[in-house]
Amino acid sequence: MKNKAFVQLISFYLIYSISQGILLPFVNIYYDQIGLTGMQIGQIGSLSLIGTMMVLPLWGILTDYIKKYKWMLVLSLILTLIMTYLWKLQSSYSWILLFSILMSIFRGVTMPVCDSASLLFCKLHHKDYGLLRSMSSLGYVLGSVVIVKAADYLGYSSPLVCVYLGVIFIALIIALNYPKIEQEKEKEKKGAFIEDLKVLLKNKAYLFILFLAAFNNIPLESASVYIGNHFISAMHLSSSSMSTYLIFATLPEIAFIMIVSKLFRNYGYKKIYLIASITQILRGIVYTLTSSFPLFLLVSVVQMIMVGVASVGNFGYISKVIPPRLTTSAMSIYSAFVMIVTAVYTQLFGFIYDDFGSHSIFLVMTLLNVVGLMILLGTKRFDHIR
Repeated sequence: MKNKAFVQLISFYLIYSISQGILLPFVNIYYDQIGLTGMQIGQIGSLSLIGTMMVLPLWGILTDYIKKYKWMLVLSLILTLIMTYLWKLQSSYSWILLFSILMSIFRGVTMPVCDSASLLFCKLHHKDYGLLRSMSSLGYVLGSVVIVKAADYLGYSSPLVCVYLGVIFIALIIALNYPKIEQEKEKEKKGAFIEDLKVLLKNKAYLFILFLAAFNNIPLESASVYIGNHFISAMHLSSSSMSTYLIFATLPEIAFIMIVSKLFRNYGYKKIYLIASITQILRGIVYTLTSSFPLFLLVSVVQMIMVGVASVGNFGYISKVIPPRLTTSAMSIYSAFVMIVTAVYTQLFGFIYDDFGSHSIFLVMTLLNVVGLMILLGTKRFDHIR
């Protein structure tokens, strides 16, 4: 029974991530094809991010309070389907903007609920959470390939939304058969709503991982937005070079995430975090200094270490330092925090790109990672966590 439930979790991560691979890399192309201006596309992106950041913590807190993880996940998927369908029907920019924001909000709250439920399940039944996260990376790549192939024949406008809706519907069917984490979790003592929230926000170990992420993995995520620009402006490559880069960066990442949980258990969190930080700094130095595409690709392989630490290590650490009843709240606040800091760094890197070029983005990213390394060397937070 436990194995069957774990297979359902694997299936959901794979299918849902396929949907994200279909939508996220190509939605701006869709907006362009339906006639939106660059300013309108940018407005949709920024307002959608703000809306998601505002709702995400509240959704997580509500989920932890009512303890209905499966049904909150199902609700977010149903609302995503409805908002996406209504979004597709619109021709007026004002309505497209409204439903884009709503679609982004309900899409954004889905994975924190899923991650918290999955972490609890893996902890209760001694399953490998890293395998679930590797399915996310694999699904994202598969989704991108699917939509590119479909668009070769049909263009982006038609297949983008239709295929996305179909895959989300499959994810909804899987979610309806999701393991009932909340029944096992009810054994946990239920605290008062406000008191639970105070416990979380006063948890220094939890706040530490937020602080570390701001210098460890978030600079990488923000700088990655400009890699395509770097290829074209600084390395004088074609836009097709991005697909080659994604293969080198993503495929090793999938393999590493599948084993990173075992590495944490065998060697402890601090050693793996230090290795990730050092390799990320070395990668940043090469990115800053080189204009060689083969060398850039070779160094990109080490991205798997930092991504593995960020996607499995941070969530695993959070699950170990907070009460289980606050898991979804913690994941949601973490995700909202990542969005806020990513938005700040992305804006900062945009100014740097305009004034100093893309090489300088990787220099600043590396300096931020050096601060993260100093934090790791000085902390004892990871000393007894495996």
